[in-house]
Amino acid sequence: MRLFLVALACPIAAPALAAPKIFDFKDPKEMSAVSLSLDSALEPMVGYAKGISGTLTFDPQNPSAAKGKLAVDVNTVQFASDGYTATARGYALNGQKYPQLFLTVRKVESVKRVSANEYRGVLLADFTCRGITRPKKLQVSATYWPGRAEERTNGSHQGDLLVVRTAFDVSRREHGISEGIPDDLVGDTVRVGVGVVGIWYAPKPEPPAGPVKRWAVEVEDRDNPELVQAELFGPKDGRKLRFTIGERTLEGNVGEERDGLVRFAIGPNPLIGEAQGEIRTTGSSLAGSIQTKERNIRVHGRTVEAFPAAPKLPERVPAEGFAGLGIVERMRAHSVTGMTVARLRDNKVEEVGAFGFLSAGSEQAVRPDTRFLAGTMGGPCLSVAVFRLAQAGKIDLSKPANAYLGNTPIPKGENGWGDEVTVAHLLMNTSGLTHHKFVGYRPDVPIPTLSQLLQGSDPAQLEPLKVMTKPGTVANVAAVNEALLQAIVENAAGVPFEAAMREWVLNPCGMTSSTYAPRPDLDSPATTALGHYSSGHPMLNRVHVYPTAGDSGLWTTAPDMARFLGEMAKVLRGLLNALVTDFALLKTVQSEEQTLGMRRGKDGTFFRGGDPYGFYGQFWITPEQGSGVVVLQNRMMSWRLANEVRDLVAAAGGQK
Repeated sequence: MRLFLVALACPIAAPALAAPKIFDFKDPKEMSAVSLSLDSALEPMVGYAKGISGTLTFDPQNPSAAKGKLAVDVNTVQFASDGYTATARGYALNGQKYPQLFLTVRKVESVKRVSANEYRGVLLADFTCRGITRPKKLQVSATYWPGRAEERTNGSHQGDLLVVRTAFDVSRREHGISEGIPDDLVGDTVRVGVGVVGIWYAPKPEPPAGPVKRWAVEVEDRDNPELVQAELFGPKDGRKLRFTIGERTLEGNVGEERDGLVRFAIGPNPLIGEAQGEIRTTGSSLAGSIQTKERNIRVHGRTVEAFPAAPKLPERVPAEGFAGLGIVERMRAHSVTGMTVARLRDNKVEEVGAFGFLSAGSEQAVRPDTRFLAGTMGGPCLSVAVFRLAQAGKIDLSKPANAYLGNTPIPKGENGWGDEVTVAHLLMNTSGLTHHKFVGYRPDVPIPTLSQLLQGSDPAQLEPLKVMTKPGTVANVAAVNEALLQAIVENAAGVPFEAAMREWVLNPCGMTSSTYAPRPDLDSPATTALGHYSSGHPMLNRVHVYPTAGDSGLWTTAPDMARFLGEMAKVLRGLLNALVTDFALLKTVQSEEQTLGMRRGKDGTFFRGGDPYGFYGQFWITPEQGSGVVVLQNRMMSWRLANEVRDLVAAAGGQK
């Protein structure tokens, strides 16, 4: 997916170095700045200004023709002292009469290309301050980054970047700055440092001509799938297939189109090279793939009349709990449709919040008992089930895992390490197995069982198991460890996984609304949230189904997860609880970094997050205080909002 989006950042029809381009230095990230250094005997000072604007015309093939003008807003000048800031903006620079400082490029005296993208040279320029202009001779470096504009614009625009750096001295006497102040208080020389980024915004592609077919397409990805627009258009002898996401486009030439089959080729480009693709349409459905040199990118979608705009929350949004914290406003800023939050105090649920809707366009409000897919955030529940079965004598943590895996054993391998992996190694992520994450399956495709998956039925989801390092020697978080623990729970408990988890974890913790059912209430989703892409669009298939339920398949509520964490906070402090009685056994599977699937931060806080298709969730607990926060959302990769809400909710409850 990342390769696909990189390709979208650079339309292959446009050559990388074509003609002079006008770079806009008004930085949308507000990171560009000018530094101001004043040395004196008594008060050396350093300040900055960030109100940068202006343009520079630059041709990478002819850099000596560069010209342009940059401006700095005086009212953005800032020093450590508020008093000196006010003096600098007023008395020193007279910002009311002269609101901007200017640097105008008159001529490029010399320039040398020192690498593929970097240039160094000497510019003749004019610097204007307080209406007084003085000539300057500047040593300048410039770095040209074709196709990198989306990284500076949060993915909203394609184009190029130009990074410019220089430094020069200004005499305050020559510009009438702070006249009459002794040099031992304010030196005459002001050192100006410039580090700014300009953006060339690529023009939008021409609208499709000729007969047009249009689809909303999911570009499948292990970490962050995206919804993009696909358009098939053009005359019969020049058909094209264009993919568009936001301002970014990727075009291919159609080589064959018949009976619902479209084969296309993406020409040479500097980022992914040539690629071949094929899509097949059946009725309103589309499925296919794009083959690059590095990987095969799968796509699927459905016909649309027009590509839907990213949904926005309506003016009135249901909100319950945590009043006055501005949570709905933060949801708007992050394109999140629905969320639940719970706060823990003294190991008990103190307050629950419910905000927004089950799905974009729905009128059904999220409630405190609404289920969200937790993903790997539910991993600690699985670890606790394994441990409780060990407490009950049904599992020996020190035994080889293969003793409990039946027809899905870990292969012995050439080193014999597969037979050395114990249940404890799986619990502590020291098995030597490696596997990043499971992505689940669309509900409309055949779904293998866990046993079939572990036996290698779908290498795209799980490659054949291989122990890469000697068990017990290296800690490496791997989703396959939890898939194997799920199989161990089923075999040791002698009942289906859902029933085992209910008996050993959910019921003891009072998690009455939680379930491992693959598709709970989706046909009547009064209490189940539906998934959304990181853009905020609803997922085409609403949810994904996970045979690896122990790793990614827990549907839970914020108060249910908080109840589980309340018991775990007691466990971590050695207090009476509903889950652990054998603390000596517990020590054998603890480390500085983790306890029963919960990661331990440097500050002593325990946390775990999950990002299954369409959702994002995270929890944090501080065992010593019995405090914590749970956040569940129905939008992918929304970790920034989760962190913001955690801080708001914790602070409102007097928690650190």
